[in-house]
Amino acid sequence: MREELPYRAELDGLRAVAIILVVGYHAGLPGFGGGFVGVDIFFVISGFVITRLLWQERSAAGLISWPNFFARRVRRLAPAALVMFVVLLVPAWLLLSPWGERQAFAKSLLAALSSTSNLYFWKPAPVAYFSTDVPTPLLHTWSLSLEEQFYLALPIAVLTVTWLAGRLKRDLRLTLLWGAVAMTLGSLVLCMLITPGHQVAAFYAPVTRAFEFGLGVAVALSGVSLAGRSRWVAMLGGALLLGAPLVWVPSTASFPGVWALVPCLGAASLILAGSDAVLNQALGVRPLVEIGRVSYGWYLWHWPLLTFAVVWNVGPLSRSMSASVVLVALAIAFISYHGFEQRFRRLAVPHVVPRPWRSLISGAAAVGVVAALAMGLGLDAKWFGSEEASWSDERRMMVDQPSVPAVCLDQPEDLLPSGGRCELIPYVLGRPTVVLRGDSHAWQYIPALTTLAREHRGVNVVAWIREGCPPAEMTDDEVRAVEAALRARGPAGALEGWHECIEFNEAAAQDLDVLAAESPSLRILAAGRWPIYAGVTPLNLADRSVITMAGLDVINAETDFLRTGLGHLMGHVDALDGVAMIAGPIPELLRPAPACLTSRWRTFSCDVARERTDRYLAPIRALLEDLAQQHPGTQVTDPMPSLCDDAWCRARSDGVTNYLDDDHLSATRSRLLADEFAPLFAP
Repeated sequence: MREELPYRAELDGLRAVAIILVVGYHAGLPGFGGGFVGVDIFFVISGFVITRLLWQERSAAGLISWPNFFARRVRRLAPAALVMFVVLLVPAWLLLSPWGERQAFAKSLLAALSSTSNLYFWKPAPVAYFSTDVPTPLLHTWSLSLEEQFYLALPIAVLTVTWLAGRLKRDLRLTLLWGAVAMTLGSLVLCMLITPGHQVAAFYAPVTRAFEFGLGVAVALSGVSLAGRSRWVAMLGGALLLGAPLVWVPSTASFPGVWALVPCLGAASLILAGSDAVLNQALGVRPLVEIGRVSYGWYLWHWPLLTFAVVWNVGPLSRSMSASVVLVALAIAFISYHGFEQRFRRLAVPHVVPRPWRSLISGAAAVGVVAALAMGLGLDAKWFGSEEASWSDERRMMVDQPSVPAVCLDQPEDLLPSGGRCELIPYVLGRPTVVLRGDSHAWQYIPALTTLAREHRGVNVVAWIREGCPPAEMTDDEVRAVEAALRARGPAGALEGWHECIEFNEAAAQDLDVLAAESPSLRILAAGRWPIYAGVTPLNLADRSVITMAGLDVINAETDFLRTGLGHLMGHVDALDGVAMIAGPIPELLRPAPACLTSRWRTFSCDVARERTDRYLAPIRALLEDLAQQHPGTQVTDPMPSLCDDAWCRARSDGVTNYLDDDHLSATRSRLLADEFAPLFAP
C-alpha cells in the first residue's frame, strides 16, 4: 500500500487565488488587468504536486508505475473535460455560424482532445490570446494541452536522467534536481529571447513555457524545509511577487518573457515557505480550499460560457453580466466535482484498480466518441449550413457593402482603398470633381456618390480614404506637439498610426491642389466617425477601447483634434474656391445589425433609443454646425431623419437593413441617402 503524503491545504488555497485571477481577468472585472498570470501559478503548482507524488511513490515502492500515473491523470482530467466538450456541442450548433465558426470550433475541439490546442492556436489557426475578436470557446484549452504535454514529457525526462545517474553512479534525487534546474534555465532564456520578436510563439510553445513547470519540479526535488526568518522572507517575497502583476500590469506584447517569471517565483516561494507560514495558513481556510478543489472545473467552464454569452448577446457583456456568467460556471464546477468527478478520482489509487490499462483504454474510447461528434458538427455545417435561413439572411446583410474599383485595392479581398487617389468613375480632365475624404465612414458613402455620378454624368468622383484616419489637416507645429505627447504617454503603435495618418492627409491635401487646377469646380465631402476623434466614448461596449488604443485621448489633451484638423481642411477648400459638405454623424447601434436581426431567441432590441442617440451625438453636431458657420461655403448633412423616428434609431426600417455592422451603413441604405449629397453634383 502506498503511503499517503500529508495534505497541504495551502496548495488548494493557492489554486483558488490562481483561478480567481484568471476568471477575473477574463470577465473584465476591475483590478484584474494582470490576472492572466494565474495560469502561470497553476503551472508551478502542477510541476510541484506531480513531482512530489511521483518521488514519494518511488521512495515507497522503489519504482514509478507510469501506467498507473497516466491512469490517474485520465481519471483526474478526462471526465469533467469530456462532459464539457459534449455539452458545448449544443450551443456551438445553435449559436455559431455555419460559415466557418462551427468548423473552427470542431477543429479546436479535436485539438483539445489530442492535447495540441496550444499548437493549433499558434499555427494552423493563429489566435492571439490577448487580442482576438473571433468567437473561440475553447481557446482556454491551450493551457490544458500544455500541461498534458508536460505529463507526456515527464516520463521521458525521468527515465533518461535515471539512466544517466546510474551510469555515472550519482545520487538520483540530486541528478534529477540539477536536470530540472538546467531545463528551467534553458527554457527561461529561450522564452526571454523569443518573446520580443515572436510573442505568440513564446506564449504557446511548450519549450518556452517549460521553465514554469520546471520551477515546481525543482522545488519538489529540493526537499528544502524553511523555518524562522527564511520562511518569513519566502512568504512575504512570494506574496509581493504574486501581487506585482496586479499593480504593475505586464504588457501583453511582452508576455511571457521575463514577466512570467514573477508570478512563478511568487508561487514557488509560497510553496517553499511551507504549511506553517502565516500566509499559507490563511490560504488554507475552508472557502479558499473549496474553490481550489473545484478550480479545474471552474477553469473548464468559465471561458466557454463567457464566449457563448457574448455570441448570444451579439456583443460584449457588461461587468455585471460577466460576473453572473462566471458565478454560474462556478456553480457548475461544484456540481461536477461533487456529482461525478470524485467517483473517478477515488478509483485512481493503484491498489483499488490494479489494472490501469482499463482506464486508459476506456478514456481513449471516450475521446474517440467525442471526436466523432466534433467531426459531425463540422461536416453538418459544411454540407447543410447553407440551408439554414437565418444564417443565409445574415450573410446577405453582411455583404451589402460598398464596392470599390479593383484598381484601388491592394488585394482582391480588401474592402477599403489601399491609399492614394481612388477614381470611383473614369476621370476626365476639365470636369467638375467631387472628392470624398475620410475614414471608413467616408467609404460607406461610395454607393450614394456613384449613384449620383450615374445620374449626373460629366462629374468626376475620386476618393481619399484611409481606415481610422479622419480628414484632418494640421500645421507642422501641431503635428510636432502631438508627436511629442504620443511619444511620452501614448499607447504602443499610436505614434506610428499618427505618422501614417498625417502623411496620408498631407498627400490628400496636395492632390486637392492638383484637382483644383484640373477642374472648373471642386466639391468636397468630408466624412468620418466624428465622435471618437473628439474623444466621445462609443455606445458599443466592443468599441470602448478604440479611443485609448489609438491614443486619441492623448491627442485631444494636446489639441482639439477634430475642430482644429477639420477646420484647417475647410479653410483649405475655401482658399481653393471650392464647396465643402460635412456628412453629419450617423446613429450607432449597440450590436452589429446583421447578427442581431438574425439572432435566435433574442431578448433585446437591435434598435437604439432616439433620446440616447441624440445625447451621444449632440456635442458633435454642435461642433460641426459651428465649423459650418465659420466657413460659409460649408454645409452639414443630417442623416438622422432617414435612420430614426421619434422614439428609435432603427437597425432596419422600410424593409431595408440600415447597417452592415454596428456603425457603418449598408450599401442599400447609402444609395437611399444619395439625395443628401445631390448639391455636390449641381451644375
